Amino acid sequence: MDYETMVSGTVEEVKDRVKGEHLDIMKLIEAERAGDDRNTLIEWLEKQKA
Repeated sequence: MDYETMVSGTVEEVKDRVKGEHLDIMKLIEAERAGDDRNTLIEWLEKQKA
C-alpha cells in the first residue's frame, strides 16, 4: 500500500479515500507528516483511530 499516494490531493479527497477502509492510520499520519503536514488532516486521521 502506498500511503504517500493515499494522502495526496485535497483533504476532502483523502477523507473520501480513507473512509470505510481498513488502513494503518499511523502510517497515513506518518506519510502526511512527511509530506504536506496538514494539521486538519492529521487531526481528522487521529480521530479515525478511535
